[in-house]
Amino acid sequence: MSTEAASSVLENHRQEATGLRISPEFDALMARLAEKAELIRRDGPQSEKLGRPTDEVISALHEIDIFRAMMPREVGGYEFTPTQQIRLMEALAWHDSGTAWTFLGVVDVSALVAAYVDDVAIEEYFGDGRCALFSGQGTKPGVARRVEGGYIISGDWQFNSGSPVSTHLHTGILGDDGKFLMATLPADRATHIPNWDVLGLRATGSHDYRIDEVFVADTHTYDPINPVQRRGGAVFQIELAYLASMQHAGWALGVCKRLLEEIRKLGKAKATRPHVATSTDAFYMAYADMEARYRGARLFLLDVWSDAERTVDAGEKLSTEQVSLLQLGTIATNRTAQYIANEIATWTGTALIRECDLQRYFRDTYTGITHLVCSPPVHQEVGRQLAGRAADDAYWAFYDLIEPSFEQ
Repeated sequence: MSTEAASSVLENHRQEATGLRISPEFDALMARLAEKAELIRRDGPQSEKLGRPTDEVISALHEIDIFRAMMPREVGGYEFTPTQQIRLMEALAWHDSGTAWTFLGVVDVSALVAAYVDDVAIEEYFGDGRCALFSGQGTKPGVARRVEGGYIISGDWQFNSGSPVSTHLHTGILGDDGKFLMATLPADRATHIPNWDVLGLRATGSHDYRIDEVFVADTHTYDPINPVQRRGGAVFQIELAYLASMQHAGWALGVCKRLLEEIRKLGKAKATRPHVATSTDAFYMAYADMEARYRGARLFLLDVWSDAERTVDAGEKLSTEQVSLLQLGTIATNRTAQYIANEIATWTGTALIRECDLQRYFRDTYTGITHLVCSPPVHQEVGRQLAGRAADDAYWAFYDLIEPSFEQ
């Protein structure tokens, strides 16, 4: 294809991308997920023991076609809006937090690859009905040596969430030419290190991996800071870092919902016993506060993402404040899950110390909140910007608040 022809194709894709695509498949997929809820819940403890979702759960997720949720329509995806995807993540995490985190590690980056990489890679990954699934790590890049037509990449990466179901890697690299890129390649080109020995989220198989001197063509990379959108609608005008943090926010909502469900069940089971903490007025008041915090965080999250949807639908760029609020939505939902987990530890007595769904969700909560998206440094920068203490020309680049006028 000539450069002129390629430019024409990309321009056509940009014209198609105007406006937010609201998926008509959302209700049907949510209904299919509800039909699999009993299986997903039943296998939660076994998935944790295996270090990955059970084969039955993985088959069920493929059967309901959940991995296509965010992919552009051009590759056969459903292209959910952010508010649709948040509700999907909430439902899946409500049924099983480990399975949801595994899905979280795949659905977002698979959609980004489908939206941004060259047509050559798209044919390899999605041609003839194929549906490549990607996982990997991009915040700590490996090294890349520039060669003709691409890069030779090497490095060590952590936290490959979604590795039990992914077929390919989506991994950050820093070239010796100064370029920061996301590289995509088959998962079997890496060495996977089974070292996911952790407090919670044990079912996610978020192992480390290593790549040694593997060639990746330019057609299989993209610039994550200023990506060229080749497919999909306006949702892909939102930067990939915030689409990723959106997944974590939906996950945290589902965790809140399940924690509340489990404490209600425990309270009812103990209702006839004497001297039970969950049958006191103090607990009822504490439960009301937990419920209010969950519902408040949910409404705030959906509100800020609805505002972002309206902005990109109009063809406009998100403001620095809007991005701050999107990130605050993720922080608020995760800290709400932490608050509820803390309260539950106060009121459950000895129930929490024995292996059960409540304990598993408690541990998963405390592992999930260690993620970068809700870390204190990001939280602090969000607060500084919203408080008006950042420079007027400040902008977000991934999870860093950049202030050009302060750098001069």
